[in-house]
Parts: sequence; structure tokens; C-alpha cells
Amino acid sequence: MNTLVYHQTPHAKEILDRVQNNPESFSYDEIVNIFKAWNCVVRQVVEENPELIKKLLTKKTPYGNNFVRLIGSGLARPECQIGVYIDGAQTYAEADYGEFFKKVIKIYHGFDVNTDTHTEDFSNEWLDLSDMNENASDKCKVLSVRVRYAFCFDDVPFQSTMTREQRKYSENKLVDVFNTLDGDLAWKYESLETMTPERRQELVDAHILSWTEEDEDLVHARLTDDWPNGRWVYLSNNGELFFLVNDEDNRVWILQQGWDIAKTFRQLGEINSKVNDSVAIARLPNYGKLASCPTNIGTWMRASALVTLPNMAKQKTTLKEIAKGLGLSIRGFYGETSDIGELGETDVSNKARLGISERQIIENVHAWVSILMELERKIAADPENADIICAEYLKNPVDITKKKISNVLELKPKQDGSQEELAAFEKSVWNVGFINEEELSVPTQEDKKANSSN
Repeated sequence: MNTLVYHQTPHAKEILDRVQNNPESFSYDEIVNIFKAWNCVVRQVVEENPELIKKLLTKKTPYGNNFVRLIGSGLARPECQIGVYIDGAQTYAEADYGEFFKKVIKIYHGFDVNTDTHTEDFSNEWLDLSDMNENASDKCKVLSVRVRYAFCFDDVPFQSTMTREQRKYSENKLVDVFNTLDGDLAWKYESLETMTPERRQELVDAHILSWTEEDEDLVHARLTDDWPNGRWVYLSNNGELFFLVNDEDNRVWILQQGWDIAKTFRQLGEINSKVNDSVAIARLPNYGKLASCPTNIGTWMRASALVTLPNMAKQKTTLKEIAKGLGLSIRGFYGETSDIGELGETDVSNKARLGISERQIIENVHAWVSILMELERKIAADPENADIICAEYLKNPVDITKKKISNVLELKPKQDGSQEELAAFEKSVWNVGFINEEELSVPTQEDKKANSSN
């Protein structure tokens, strides 16, 4: 087991020692008092539901863990956004623990699993998105696209509670999947247990690995217990695909240079199909894929494009405000805590993962990147009026995105297909994150024919 890394919070070491060795010693009032120092999601759930929390304090999860152990990272770290990690699929489904997690999900995702719906969609019909770099300049272009996807096993606990034998079971199941991949996607794999520090640093520098065992949240949540036992990285021969086995969850990344996010998505769909054929993935109706951290449930997918926006980089606050309005996440090249690069290297990705399908995420990212590149070019052509140009985008980013997605409708259904197929496609494109379809007038095929003749 790891030597714990303690944050410089008063009594953090004492709190974590008690979480691991004497979890029954925490009372409801003490937990409320500890959480008063910061503002993670669990704090709100704890304060608003005293009877439920008191009940959970006397009840173990289906995997034998105390409630306090699940919220240990939240008790110890003020920076925690959520403050809880889950030990397995059955805990999501258990009546009282399930009620707790429904409340966490509602606050973080704005999604009610009792009434809202989540569907999986890896379909790629008509998904031939235009090349963002077709008319790009050296100063404003897409450098690369990356799609991350992950899953947990349904028939073993999640990483925080997994035994060595269960990690080996997970590994063997995934080897069966990897053995079905050939050509450019054929694999070689390396164990973190036997990997040299130099090789590990190479993979960290290539953004394939991170120093997971030094992440305080994961350490406090015991997701790095017994590190690096059973942890592997699988790399494709073409260098575009890599898979982390027994990480926080089991994670797949597909990385492509330039802009071909449609190809990336098709490859991901192929891998998803093969995984589904071989592995029992942890899922629940309207939760989608389950994850150790509730932020990732649903699609467990992050699609991102690394774009150079040198003029927008000079207006980072404005860029982040526009990103917020669009419903996307903006970060630097080196992850969520890094800043936008000096040359404007900006990582643009989806924020929503629940209540939105995999295909919808890809369509959204395409629209958002197009909007930001358009804005960058306008500022480059008229830098003195950058504030005025940005103000137009800040005024109503949702309408701007609707317009971009309308262009997708105009471009895509050119192939022959039944009216039912075309109508299903249109619905899938319009049904994105923040758009309420009832408020829109979706163009019919007759509308499109009339427009094309004008």
C-alpha cells in the first residue's frame, strides 16, 4: 500500500488515519463541521440530508466498506470538487447508497436519474465531419484530436476495493479483447511493475501516462492501493491508441494528429463493440456507464481538440467565459490544472458526459472548435476591435452553436436513405446538451430542397 501524501490541511493526517483505521469514530455532526471549511458537492448532500447520512454511517456498502471511507478524499482535501469515490456497481444500485448518489449526480450533472434519460450511441452514419484544417493557417489550426473512453467491470469491485486476484482477472479479460485487434491497432503491452523510471517518464512526456500514484485524491480514495500491481499500459503499433488497465478505471485513449475526429470516433466505436462482446461493463439504466468518480458516469467520454488560438490566448478570461457559455471545457496542453500555452495551445473538450450520447459529444466538439477558430480569425484580422468581436460571442453563445449545428444538418443527409432514417439522423444531431428541441423548427427535407434551389 502507498505511503499517503497528506495535504496541508489542519488535521488531514489525523482524519485519513481515522478514515482507514477507525471509520466508525466519525459522527454526523463532526462530518458537517469538517466540510464547513470547503465547498465540494458532498458537503451539500451531507448538510441537506441528515437522516440519510446518519443511516449510511451505520451501514456498509455491498463490498463491506464504511460510508466514511467513500468520502475520505472529500474529508481530507479542500480542493475536492465532488468528495466521494464509489467502490463498485452494486453500491450505486443499493437503496440507501443509491439515494445518496442520485443526489450527488443531480447537483453535479443537473440530471435526475429517476426522470431523465441517458442513451448510448456510437453510430457513425453520415458522420463525415469537415476538416477544420482545410483552410487553416500555421497560427490557427487543430494540432491533434483525442478521445478518452473508460469503463469498469460489473462483476468485480472498482479499483479502490479490488484484490490482486481481481486485477489479474480484469487484465486477462482485456487481453482477450486486445488479441482481436490487428494491423495498425495490434498491441504490445508493458507492465508498470517492471517498467524502468526512464521509460515511465517517456510515456508521461508523451501524455500517455501520468503520475497517478501521486494524485492526492486518488491516494486518499485508495484507488492507488498496492500500486503498481496489476497496472498495465497497452500501446498500438501505430502509436494512436493506448489503453490503461486497472488505472482509476480501465481507460482507452485514441490520439490522431490533425483533425479527423470522425475517424477517431469510428475506431472508438469498434473498440467499444469488442469490449462489449468480451466484458460485463458496469451500467445502470439512465446512469450509463458507471465509474469510480461520479463525474464520469454516463458516456465516460471526453473528446478534445488541441487548437492554436494565439489571439484568443491574450484574452484568457474572455475565452473561458465564452467556453462557459458554450458548455465546454478549456484547459492547457498538460491537463486540467495547466494553463493555455504561450502560442495559444488550447485544449477544447466536452464538459457534459451524462444525458448526452457519444455521437452528440463528437458533433458538439466539431461545432465548438469551428466557432473558436472562426472567432480567432476575426480577431486576427481586426485586433483593435477584439473586445467588440468577443462581445458578440459572449452575448448569445447558445444561438451561435445552434447555427453551427444547423450547418451539420444541411451538409450531412445527402446520401440516399429512407425518410425514417433521415428523421432519426436529424433528431440525433439536434438533441445536444443544452438545446431544447421543442423550441426549434427542425428543417424538413422539403425545406432543404427549397433552400438548395434558391
